Amino acid sequence: MLQYIMIVDTSKLVRSITRNILEDFGYTVVVEAGSGEEAIHKYNLFKPDIIIMNLVMAQMNTLETIEKILNLDSEARIIICSSCQEEKEIYKAIKAGAKDFLAKPFNIDNFNEILNKLV
Repeated sequence: MLQYIMIVDTSKLVRSITRNILEDFGYTVVVEAGSGEEAIHKYNLFKPDIIIMNLVMAQMNTLETIEKILNLDSEARIIICSSCQEEKEIYKAIKAGAKDFLAKPFNIDNFNEILNKLV
């Protein structure tokens, strides 16, 4: 079940928590990014199987980041997560190409179910 994952979130603490959850599930987090620009650069370098990306980011917004990653790889599997559940923004992210949405704080069972669906 070796799946390589990239975590994209402006918060180092959230990245660390997410990494711990994923590693407990048996996934390998190959890289983390704190911005959209960094995510695009690191996606090119590491080609992760799954990207877990915060819905709200500074500088380059999430929708633009999704678009640029999908331009690099139309098969990229992106999961959006956020503590604010603005349906309009979630819909835009899904329409832009994200495969699913996770609410923060994470429901561990739901998190694992979404990951298994993408694997």
